[in-house]
Amino acid sequence: MQRLTFAFTSRFMFLILAAGLMLVGTSCDKDTEGCTDPDAENYNKDANVDDGSCTYARDKFLGSYQVSEACTTGNYSYSVTIVESVTAPNMILIQNFGNFATTVNVPATVSGENITFNYTQDGVTFSGSGSITGNTLVIIYQASGGFTDSCTMTCIKQ
Repeated sequence: MQRLTFAFTSRFMFLILAAGLMLVGTSCDKDTEGCTDPDAENYNKDANVDDGSCTYARDKFLGSYQVSEACTTGNYSYSVTIVESVTAPNMILIQNFGNFATTVNVPATVSGENITFNYTQDGVTFSGSGSITGNTLVIIYQASGGFTDSCTMTCIKQ
């Protein structure tokens, strides 16, 4: 009986020890650093520690631009600044859009190399789209509200 109890106790202890080692082996997973934001272009689904490396499609648009604009009403030169929108990670804000007497800041949605917008201010609707290649952003839009003006903006990043 004593021998049977010892064998049972030994096997029981061995099973507890083996189970404990398995738990220890699986609980020591290493941290994987990377971008943990699913809205970022370089999102890493395996990362469990954010290393600050996230990049967003909108980042390539951010900065100051010199604009040459050709519209049905004439040709214009001015500058715009594109900043991050606080609305969403895929949004930008084009400041000084059109260089009008009243400042117009147009919010645009970014998708890859492209932007789209449809924004109304003071009864004038600005709708259009654009794309960036390198340091050149081309925007084609219409302004309408009692009139219609079609424009193409060629924006060179400074």
